[in-house]
Amino acid sequence: MKKLLLVDGNSMLFRTYYATIGQSRRMTTSQGIPTNAVFGFIHLLQKAIAQIEPDAMLVAWDCGKPTFRHERFEAYKGTRKELDEELIVQMPIVREYLDAANITRYEEEGYEADDIIGSMAASAPDMETYILTSDRDLLQLVDDSTRVILMKKGLAELDIVDKPELEKRYGLSPAQITDLKGLMGDASDNIPGVRHIGEKTALKLLHDFQTVEGVYAHLDQIRGKRREYLEEGKESAFLSKELATIYREMKLPFSMEDLALNPDSPQDFYRKYEMRSLLAQEEAQSVQQSWEIETIDRLEFDPDGDIMLAVASLDPFMDQTLYGFVFPHGNTAAWLPVDKALEDPSFVTSRAWTTWDSKDFMHLLDRSGFPPARFSEDLHVASFLLYSQATSIDTLMEALEIVLPETFRDLGMKSKGGSSVERMKPVMAALAGQLAQKKDAVLARLKEEDMDTLYRTIELPLIPVLYEMEKNGIQCDRGRLEQLRTEFQERMDSLAEKIYELAGHPFKIESPKQLGTVLFDELGLKGGRKRSTAADVLEKLRDEHPIAELILEYRKYSKLMTTYITGLVRYIVDGKIHTTFN
Repeated sequence: MKKLLLVDGNSMLFRTYYATIGQSRRMTTSQGIPTNAVFGFIHLLQKAIAQIEPDAMLVAWDCGKPTFRHERFEAYKGTRKELDEELIVQMPIVREYLDAANITRYEEEGYEADDIIGSMAASAPDMETYILTSDRDLLQLVDDSTRVILMKKGLAELDIVDKPELEKRYGLSPAQITDLKGLMGDASDNIPGVRHIGEKTALKLLHDFQTVEGVYAHLDQIRGKRREYLEEGKESAFLSKELATIYREMKLPFSMEDLALNPDSPQDFYRKYEMRSLLAQEEAQSVQQSWEIETIDRLEFDPDGDIMLAVASLDPFMDQTLYGFVFPHGNTAAWLPVDKALEDPSFVTSRAWTTWDSKDFMHLLDRSGFPPARFSEDLHVASFLLYSQATSIDTLMEALEIVLPETFRDLGMKSKGGSSVERMKPVMAALAGQLAQKKDAVLARLKEEDMDTLYRTIELPLIPVLYEMEKNGIQCDRGRLEQLRTEFQERMDSLAEKIYELAGHPFKIESPKQLGTVLFDELGLKGGRKRSTAADVLEKLRDEHPIAELILEYRKYSKLMTTYITGLVRYIVDGKIHTTFN
């Protein structure tokens, strides 16, 4: 069954505006145009699209003019306060986004967005329909093929409500939502309901008598003040139910084919309103689509240019396995697995290569059994000279305006606990392709910045020196470290016994909370409002109680154990630690 996503535009924009307006940093363009609601709207819309994967989509809006409900009840929505100017400014901007993204939007004088959504849902009984809103009035549209997605916890969660879930929460059918509003009213829309009848009483009445009509048909079974209130509010109850009922028979000027979801890339919109994170996300998707990677069994072609990248595991201190090589090749990239490359390793020595990080590459080739290779350019080193303020490989990518389908930080985090080769391949393909395009510009700018001599006479010759230093490693005596571990542990055990004796009981010394309880509650030491157990606080307590001196001593040995004993032992390979030099 095909899927239709109907979006309550006003409800979404209001929700995202008020969910983000309280943030300490206002989201505006450099010209001062507020964009917080639009940004939140786009984020939420993309989240819903990714979750639902609709085939067709419509965003419905209130027209902002009186509707047929105002004709029936002049005070309808009359209690709503004036909209913030910052929200009003963003209303045309979010419509501009929908047009840029090729997402259909619609509004019509005399009707509300709810009526458009209700009419559209009624005209598509053969589709699986989802309604995105924060307005619970739309729960009346739930049926066997229609679900409502309610926004929860600001913008963090989407809550899908179907018929069984509605019954579970309220004990009501979808049709009874209008009866509920008829009895209890709705302050947000200034629907009066029956005076003194709240949600709890309204639900009980509907559980007993099903509808507003059923309640009034059985007034003789209702006792006391409740009956009096209902008798006084009869006209209001039926009017309120009418006002709360969504009109589902609008003649909409489009077909389902018109709503087919074929989104365009709104990159120009993102640039105009300086939504850099959304632009980067959009560009990353474009990059992932444009840089395809093809696996080859042998190198049967001359690679475009001299770019060669190696794909390896990301843990530099453990198994640095070489998975394969990536070459730019036309509009795609070629992926050559390492086992296939080893069948004819001469291609590695056939030319001087340009790579991203030749030092790492040299390690990987050596460990996999390849002959030494020559490298003419190291674009990582060259790029860092130009952008030495970059604090990571990902910020260096940003400086180079290289867009990847996934950041190296995310790639590293996801790779823990298993091979990441399939995730790395498209990233390296995109990197190889863009490096091939930017190589000449990077090297030319080195000359413009008078750093070409630095690069060629100091930096490049230093790379093989650092490689040899890393390969040789630093000898480390595991036996001596283990001996120190035993000595330190004995000292810590002795200190712990003395600390427990002064405290009057054992406790977890490393726990700031437990330590704070001992120091400030049980021993009565002065800890201040923050009750800190930091070293500077313990230093001040040395003269007040001997336990402070013992805790400082215990922490010294604990730090030596974790940072140096345990810390160094885990990196010893063949009696050496192979560190990294930059």
